[in-house]
Amino acid sequence: MRHIDVFGGIVQVLMSDSKQSKFILCRPFGGMNDTLVQIAKCYRYAQKHKRRLIIDTTRSGMYLPFDRFFEMAKPDPSVVLSLDYVLLAHLETLQCYPGVLQGRIGSYKTKNIRGSGGQREVKSGVFTRLNFQSSAIEPLVVHECFGGGRHSKLILGLLCLREKVADEINRRLATLPASYVAIHIRNTDMQTDYLEFFDVIRTQVEGHPIVLCSDDDDVKAQAIAIFGQEYIIGLRQIAGFGSKPLHSLGSKISDQTKFKIMLDALTDLMAMALSQKVYSPKNIDGKISGFGKLGMLLQTDKAIALQLLRRTTPIRMKIMHSVKVYLEWRHFRLAK
Repeated sequence: MRHIDVFGGIVQVLMSDSKQSKFILCRPFGGMNDTLVQIAKCYRYAQKHKRRLIIDTTRSGMYLPFDRFFEMAKPDPSVVLSLDYVLLAHLETLQCYPGVLQGRIGSYKTKNIRGSGGQREVKSGVFTRLNFQSSAIEPLVVHECFGGGRHSKLILGLLCLREKVADEINRRLATLPASYVAIHIRNTDMQTDYLEFFDVIRTQVEGHPIVLCSDDDDVKAQAIAIFGQEYIIGLRQIAGFGSKPLHSLGSKISDQTKFKIMLDALTDLMAMALSQKVYSPKNIDGKISGFGKLGMLLQTDKAIALQLLRRTTPIRMKIMHSVKVYLEWRHFRLAK
């Protein structure tokens, strides 16, 4: 597969060897952490079964192609970061799993029935999720599903942000103090008793600069009232959209606004990753936001954030990770 620049974009052009390739088309659903987790699971499956991974995030909460924001830290021809019309036309010709999607890759629709366990193709009701323990024989496997967890760290460790995206986020992060804590509050589709949470952590964060990451504009006003305006820092440049989570707005907003929302989200994520500590409460149902979990996960492994921000290299990242593992092992041995 070779690449040709066209009008500032990248068009993947299939060469003759691609006709013999097997593919897994990953179409994640949900917010950022769900999206990354599903990509990570598909990546592992692709590596195990020698398939090319194609990532299509236009149906996810990102709404835009994955390569608008990310690129591989090291070139990897087995991973294609967006689905263009040339590749789509080729996939339409392939025998497919699930079979009901064959020849309809560009046109099928899915829906999520609450409690059903995943996305279903609208006409047939067939699940569009892959059983990752299986070994499909079809040339094309499609996985369209949601679901979070900790696997997002796997795929982020292979990526870096596109240069212009990283430059903008680094510019925003440069305005932060050298030391700060981060608070993430999700309060749209997932309701949080954030006032009680502020009271619980007050003694721990009072007097420290606080980067506030939230999808609810009212949260910032309350945080200023409680902790003081001089301590609250907000990096987001797009205002909230009422009770709607930013990743569920879909066709209601322009591609330009989608890009800005995603840029804000990535900035908040990197700010959490580089903080001294991340505070993210459970919602009223006892769950922690996937985005909050992702921020806490990266905060414990800053090497990934530094690579994403293009402040380090994959080789240096491996060294930093090895040092981290050794120190954790040494601490464990000394504690025995």
